Amino acid sequence: MLIIDRFEGDYAVCEEDGAKMRNIPRSLLPPGAKEGDVLAPEGGRFRVDEQGTQARRRRIDGLMKDIFDQ
Repeated sequence: MLIIDRFEGDYAVCEEDGAKMRNIPRSLLPPGAKEGDVLAPEGGRFRVDEQGTQARRRRIDGLMKDIFDQ
């Protein structure tokens, strides 16, 4: 799994499997891809995995709620 961490110039810096970072050329991403999106390979390019992105955001929102609603 790849998650867009940030953009630097012509590259998206992505976290791969929670461990290492990987630079992906922006030209291989769909228009509108943004930080925090989960990417899935598709035909030599990448697409945003909408279900994966939403699940990740819900998980993070739950963790934030647990931390700040104590």
